[in-house]
Amino acid sequence: MSFNISNKVVFITGANRGIGKSITEHFIEQGAKKVYLAVRNTSSTKALEEKYGSSGFRVGKLALMA
Repeated sequence: MSFNISNKVVFITGANRGIGKSITEHFIEQGAKKVYLAVRNTSSTKALEEKYGSSGFRVGKLALMA
């Protein structure tokens, strides 16, 4: 399956590890305009922000209540 996400806004749950992190990285690399990450611990997204921040990527974080 192929689809174009360049300049799109995406929302990913569980985005700070495992499959969710891989999907997040793929979408960023494919040119997503903004990615919203739904995570339990917002500090865990720091590595993604540091890795992709210089490319103009912006993260919107949504903390989930357990």
